Amino acid sequence: MLLAERQVITDVPENEAQSVLKMKSGPLARFIHVMKSLAYVYDLGLTNLHIFYDTKGGVIAFNRNRSIFLNLCYYEAWRE
Repeated sequence: MLLAERQVITDVPENEAQSVLKMKSGPLARFIHVMKSLAYVYDLGLTNLHIFYDTKGGVIAFNRNRSIFLNLCYYEAWRE
């Protein structure tokens, strides 16, 4: 699914994804704001930052092919 030209990878079934994005719109907007600040501090392009939502795994973040992937689920647990 695409969100503001960014791919959001979730463990949510595709048919439920839009309702989850709507429910998470507040935390997601705040997380994007944090990510934009990180991009500025580390001189990263916004196209190198991605959000995923995984409630089952223990992955907070990872990098792949010069891109950083951050788990919205952990942001919610620690900041919301």
